[in-house]
Amino acid sequence: MHRCWKVAELTQMIFEELVEEPSVNPRHPDSAVAQIRVDEKGGPVNAKSVLQLATTCKNFSTVALDILWRRSNGVIKLLKCLPPSTWCICEDGYFRIVAPLAAEDWNLVLNYSRRIRTFSDHEEDIYVDASVLESIIHIPCGVLLPNVRKLSCHSASSLFPYIDLLLGSRLRNLTILFDGPSFRIPFIRSLQPYFPQMEHAYLQCDSAQDQDSASLVAETVSSVVTEMPALRTLCVDSLDAPACNYIANLSSLKDLTVWHLASSPSPHPLSNPVFIALRKLVLTAMELECITDFVTTTVASPLRSLWIDAHQPPNAGPLLCALYSACNPRHLTSIQVDLYGNDTVFADLNAYIIPVDFLQPLLVFSNLRRVRLMCTLGVILDDKFLDAMARAWPQIEELWLQAIFCYRYSPDSYPTVNSLHSLAQHCLSLRELRLAVDITTLKVPEITHRTLEFWHPLDSPIHSPRRAADLLTSCFPSVSIVPFTLPTFQPKSDEMIRRTRLWGKTRKLMSKPET
Repeated sequence: MHRCWKVAELTQMIFEELVEEPSVNPRHPDSAVAQIRVDEKGGPVNAKSVLQLATTCKNFSTVALDILWRRSNGVIKLLKCLPPSTWCICEDGYFRIVAPLAAEDWNLVLNYSRRIRTFSDHEEDIYVDASVLESIIHIPCGVLLPNVRKLSCHSASSLFPYIDLLLGSRLRNLTILFDGPSFRIPFIRSLQPYFPQMEHAYLQCDSAQDQDSASLVAETVSSVVTEMPALRTLCVDSLDAPACNYIANLSSLKDLTVWHLASSPSPHPLSNPVFIALRKLVLTAMELECITDFVTTTVASPLRSLWIDAHQPPNAGPLLCALYSACNPRHLTSIQVDLYGNDTVFADLNAYIIPVDFLQPLLVFSNLRRVRLMCTLGVILDDKFLDAMARAWPQIEELWLQAIFCYRYSPDSYPTVNSLHSLAQHCLSLRELRLAVDITTLKVPEITHRTLEFWHPLDSPIHSPRRAADLLTSCFPSVSIVPFTLPTFQPKSDEMIRRTRLWGKTRKLMSKPET
């Protein structure tokens, strides 16, 4: 055997190449992390190859077993390592202990369980009965999962009330979906000894739960969060005012998601800044004003990514301007604004179409790489503004400027092909574009842009699929047209149906034959 295989660290790096891949675009090194690729059963991809390595020799065995057992979905796979005469799987789908267990019977189980770092209580088609729970809770030589750092569980699981009795002292990452009966919600308190060291918490209520259960979850989660001083990532359905004030003063919080925002932190004097480490913020709420009030408290944050989702009020432009002004142009690289509405917007179109003036403040954010602006009826765009936008965002990689009701409402005018020329000239990293452009002018841009991969033409006017395909191919040789799917159960105009059909033909003309 070559001596390099005797270096444990080198062997581990080589073996992990079988199961790891970068999870995000390598252009963003701050978020590119290696993740274990898993199959549908939660095991690592290429598990057979790793298993063969584990059985090759002793030098390979330790490292390969660590990789194979790094993740575990449920305890059944572990319990099958007990002597075969001590357990059985009954016809009713339950795993049962059928014979007394001696201390030495747990040796093989514990040899594998100490390698588990990520544990989920999700079992497939096999359940554990009371005899199993009694056995794993009272293991004679310690706890079943001494080294678990990341725990994911459901309140409906049979393990949930006892999960704290299975863990060691290293838990740092907690995910709980409250999908069980309401009397199980307070069982999260059994994990209280781990709250002071918790770094990542994802605590959410299942959407199928009734209003009373959802309210109890929100109250319990708000209380629990105030006992987690080391939080770096927090994802919850909602927070009350005391909880908002608590997390605002955490010096470690970098990633915050609140799916149903109802409260904001109390105003703080400038001498006492809040959210000083926050880099990513996701907020959804019924009222855009509520979100704006929250975001304005993050003025001291090095915010890199902002995503908001709210109901669009009439004349929302000033609120959007207040939203942008709370962000730091030096840090922000990604912004997504989703403003949705209903059929009532058609009663007063002018109140729901956003003038381009209210997007002007975004042009000072020169480091933007990802912009998604989706409004009910869209923004009034022209070539002049899009040219200024292309010059202001030279690093942009993904650009969405879309009306949610674009299949029912068409503006009087669209940006022309000159806008594509500006984007091709100034946005050299642009990879995905979602923008309606009047393609009927058919003025061929002078610059070729080879980076753009996907264009969603949406409701772009079009006359000739052949001429449109020739123009786009000459300007964007690598682009693929992404077809716009019309909603099945929504009214749409005859003109929109015609445009969708013509863009479908254009896409076929531009598609390259498979080699």
